[in-house]
Amino acid sequence: MAYYNNPPPPYPGTAGKTVPPTYDDAATQPLLGAVAGRSGVYDHSIGEFPDDFLYGPTVAECALQIRNDFVRKVYTILFCQIVATTIVAGLISRDSETVFWIVTHPWSFYVPLFGTLVNLGLLYWKRLDSPLNYVLLSTFTLLEAFTLGVATA
Repeated sequence: MAYYNNPPPPYPGTAGKTVPPTYDDAATQPLLGAVAGRSGVYDHSIGEFPDDFLYGPTVAECALQIRNDFVRKVYTILFCQIVATTIVAGLISRDSETVFWIVTHPWSFYVPLFGTLVNLGLLYWKRLDSPLNYVLLSTFTLLEAFTLGVATA
């Protein structure tokens, strides 16, 4: 790949590089003023708004505390999934009797593999049912951990 030291020449009729217009300032949007765009609209403390204005249609449009709680929840779930997968896959791949059983029964790889696909469909179907989606997420994690343990055995 060639690397050039000089920038290309400007097109005829232009005076070089132009800056793209911004639509956030009050000069281009006089009715919106300083609140144009999504940046800064919900970046206030929780006590300044009634509860109706704390939640947006997406997490990106919610208040800062709600966004932080969402990120904390996602990373906690991800950490638990990684720990469970490491423990289950490690236990399966280290035990010699379990490895022998897995080698003599090849269906033990395919049942949890296709079980995870069925579980993904159930997770999509019940994604808004709060206690059930955590149970389905846990079974998905265990099935994936077992599949990974069988694959590494």
